[in-house]
Amino acid sequence: MIQFRKEQLAAIEGHEVWLAQRLLPIVQKVHPMVSGRLGASGTERRIITAVRQAKRLSIEAPENRVRFVHLAFALDSDTLDTAPETRWVPEILGWLDADEELKLAALEKRARKEIMRSFR
Repeated sequence: MIQFRKEQLAAIEGHEVWLAQRLLPIVQKVHPMVSGRLGASGTERRIITAVRQAKRLSIEAPENRVRFVHLAFALDSDTLDTAPETRWVPEILGWLDADEELKLAALEKRARKEIMRSFR
């Protein structure tokens, strides 16, 4: 039983690394300033962290996990759900009647407002 669980965890971690490697060139093109500052390994670590956060926050659809990764880079945050500057994230993710599509759309809309506010 323990061996089976170890194999499951290794498979999950392997998928996260595979996804991070697949997203790395995309993220580097879409978010060049942040990924340039973090470097390739730091960018890959942030992608893996965001994928794990999305999973922990019950974001199940792969495309929504990718959206969550882009939010992490757009807001330049390793911990979207606990960082003081993104204290609004847990509130939106806690909406009981909303599906994950609506929650991600609301997060993206709020992120755009926050990014625009930072340019003022």
